[in-house]
Amino acid sequence: MGLFGLFKKKKSDKAVVMDSREIVNANAQSVEVLLVLANGKEELVSELKSLQEKLKYLSPSKEEKVQAIDGKIKNLLGDLKIELTKTKGQEGSGKAEKYLEDVRLLVAERSVYTNR
Repeated sequence: MGLFGLFKKKKSDKAVVMDSREIVNANAQSVEVLLVLANGKEELVSELKSLQEKLKYLSPSKEEKVQAIDGKIKNLLGDLKIELTKTKGQEGSGKAEKYLEDVRLLVAERSVYTNR
């Protein structure tokens, strides 16, 4: 093993941005499922549609901090999906509002790094 075998190959900036674009798109698309699960809860549907618009227009980034935030958003959307699945048909949506607020905060935090 030569000297070069000690270093991992670093992804090119273009590949990193493409990965980021995929996560951004997946996050926006995952809201479609949430909208179906929130059917009948008009206030939640309205908030989800607003969030979806924000997620659609996020720019991909090569910055690690932004990618970490995108990963957190993805995880929270997954948690929100689980919560809506558990509470479907019930009046309260449990922790759904908390998860939604956390996603909004992460979107705002993300903009600090992308709007420089």
